[in-house]
Amino acid sequence: MKLRITVLIISVLSVVAIGLTTKKDSLGRILEMLEKYNHQNPQEKVYLHLAKNYYVPGGRIWYKVYLVNAASRVPQALSKVVNIELVSSSGEVVYAQKVRIEEGLGHGDLQIPKDVKEGGYLLRAYTNWMRNFNSDFYFTSPLLIAMPKADLQESEDEVVAADWQVDFMPEGGNLVLGIASKIAFKAIDQFGKGLEVNGDIIDENGKQITSFATFHDGMGAFVIKPEASASGQPLKYYALAKHAGSGRKIELPAVIPSGFAIAVDDRPERFVKVVVQSRGMEDGKQAFLLAQSHGYPYYTAQGVLKNGGFFISIPKDELPEGIVQLTLFDHNGLPQCERLVFVNQEADVSTDIIVDKNEFTTREKVQIKLKAQDANAKPAQGSVSISVVPDDKIQAPGFKPNIKSFLLLTSDLHGRINNPDFYLGRKDSPKAQRALDYLMMTHGWRRFTWQDVLEPKTQEKFFVEKFLTFKGTVIDTASGEPAADVDVLISVLGDHKIFSQTRTNEKGRFHFINSAYYGVEEVILRTAGEANRPGLRILLDDQTPTVTNSGFQSVINEPLRNFAVADVQRQKINHVYSSPEDEKEIAWLEDEAELNDELVSYPFTDAAVDLDDYIALPNMFEVIRELVPYVGILKVGDENRIRMSDFRFEPGKGGRVKYNYAKQPLYLIDGKPLFDNEVLLKIDPTEVERIEVINRGNAFAFGSFGNYGVMSVITKHGKYELPDSIPGILRLQLAGYNLAREFYSPVLPTDLSTPDFRDVIYWNPKVELDEEGEAVVEFYLGDDITTATIEVEGITMQGKTLRQSEHFNISIRD
Repeated sequence: MKLRITVLIISVLSVVAIGLTTKKDSLGRILEMLEKYNHQNPQEKVYLHLAKNYYVPGGRIWYKVYLVNAASRVPQALSKVVNIELVSSSGEVVYAQKVRIEEGLGHGDLQIPKDVKEGGYLLRAYTNWMRNFNSDFYFTSPLLIAMPKADLQESEDEVVAADWQVDFMPEGGNLVLGIASKIAFKAIDQFGKGLEVNGDIIDENGKQITSFATFHDGMGAFVIKPEASASGQPLKYYALAKHAGSGRKIELPAVIPSGFAIAVDDRPERFVKVVVQSRGMEDGKQAFLLAQSHGYPYYTAQGVLKNGGFFISIPKDELPEGIVQLTLFDHNGLPQCERLVFVNQEADVSTDIIVDKNEFTTREKVQIKLKAQDANAKPAQGSVSISVVPDDKIQAPGFKPNIKSFLLLTSDLHGRINNPDFYLGRKDSPKAQRALDYLMMTHGWRRFTWQDVLEPKTQEKFFVEKFLTFKGTVIDTASGEPAADVDVLISVLGDHKIFSQTRTNEKGRFHFINSAYYGVEEVILRTAGEANRPGLRILLDDQTPTVTNSGFQSVINEPLRNFAVADVQRQKINHVYSSPEDEKEIAWLEDEAELNDELVSYPFTDAAVDLDDYIALPNMFEVIRELVPYVGILKVGDENRIRMSDFRFEPGKGGRVKYNYAKQPLYLIDGKPLFDNEVLLKIDPTEVERIEVINRGNAFAFGSFGNYGVMSVITKHGKYELPDSIPGILRLQLAGYNLAREFYSPVLPTDLSTPDFRDVIYWNPKVELDEEGEAVVEFYLGDDITTATIEVEGITMQGKTLRQSEHFNISIRD
């Protein structure tokens, strides 16, 4: 990171661009605090490449995950787990899963529940660490789910706004008396969609000052110079806004009698020009301008007020690509004005999609060659994902994000951004550049506020999730207070048994990490103490941040309805082409041994009894007494006392000496832990297949829970359900890592007797560009396709995004 040092002297100012300084002046303190904040709050972004954004209930969403450093956009390894959720328009999370991340990349699939309602949805993705910041910066993509029912009433393509609003935002934040300032505005409906508005600006006396009208997507701007009334007080100003025949009178932001204002012009090719003006500020006072992005300072300037202002010209080659935040500080180091600019560098990665033919017939083999080069025409290495989808002539409402527009633009802005490609895909368009500047003025970037930087507060943060992690609290139900120093055991059932133990702190808090399992499994958390403290209750933290609503307006048109009908037929016949491998849920791991190292199975057993090898006994009391080694049972009053025994070597007592444990063991019934022997003794012995005994020496996986041995009972059906009345226990279904299915691309026969109407022809999330910047993939086409679209997205090792699409034609085979 470099900060350019220049000296500019013109008639109204003296400006010196400076770098980090050891002197504890205002700017030096700001830079020092910014560096500290950035170190403590590293930023990351997550992006999902989707094959398409329209589906039917029961359909499958294929995705590739790109997790990158927010500043460099290089795939990074801060977090290792990404949360993915399907959110309804009412804000309900209808499906959630976790994806394991390796070197900033991951992939998976999400099957839409068959009972979801028709309408607009959002697919959102975020890391646990991102929950420390505004949820506006999560990844979201609009999806539409259509029902295959012709009798459903279709929505109109355009829905008249039931409610609308116009927000007015002075450039830099302030309207200052006597200083001509640009005011940007944004008009939106109840869904956040931009609206066409126009009107007049008047003062409090009804005098018309200027008029205004939207320029693009509800945005526009105008200039006014606030004046004072006869009493010397600033006038109030109002907008008379009109939309679709209705009108509103809206008060503009209040005019301040003194302060700073800035005007920014980034239209010059090589510079960003900033004019600083002030009223009521003493000449000779210093002010500071800082240009930063994602917490990293790129350019600083120190100006001296002369005739109420000064001028700064920032070279664009000193700034990073994307959104840059300009902040003006006064001589006391207090932020006064703020403005966003977008730096659209020319250093794109060019990507060529070379299809081996111009036209194909159905069922024909297609070969695609990718070739990527950087701005210097050198091969670009990186990871890409490829989708090939039939063109169903469907225009789903909303715009599917792409990797460049998301990482460079929309992931740093609040609110809904319609068609972000309009702003980035037309560098030579004056309209696009002007609209982009209005976008910067109306969608303020707030990944942090300067108050957070200059006056940091100590607070508990959501942690960086490197493994599957569960957090919670143990409550003493009698007092309602957190229970400290309580042992908690977590057991994950399924093919790979996981047991782990922890202990609550003084606040009753606990957490488990490194619980590596895949798919949805039954998870049991339970407490144990001197007498199992029956008044304890376990509360697991909610791992899903709240959602107000998706903000996505549902529009079901005729092409989407036809697609839904056709897709149901596709699902019925696609099983014909299913590969046996497609039914296997394959975890995306570099090495299968890596998974086995992280999973803890049952420890070594000291003894085992298969009950079918013996004559049936009437109850479990008799089974334990007669058949199970190392375990004794005795009735003492009304209590059935079970204790395990072991041998230890004591030379003074003749070698191996048998001793009994002082307390009851941990019981496992089909892997489910409990300490209530009455529950154990009520099991029907004819339903038991096997009993295993684990002495303390081999019960290390159970921590202190195994201090008095473990007795595991395995039933014949393997699905024993614990009674609901057991205290200090929490049972629930929890999702581990998503099991990533392999997309099956069949080698199709030429026989047309069985139709193939795949909705996704090809999907490959694991394509790597080699040292020549090239990759080759092959697949076969299906039936009933006339055109298809190839979409490639990815990122290089240097954090440069690449994106390209290509259409090709298919002739239906006779």
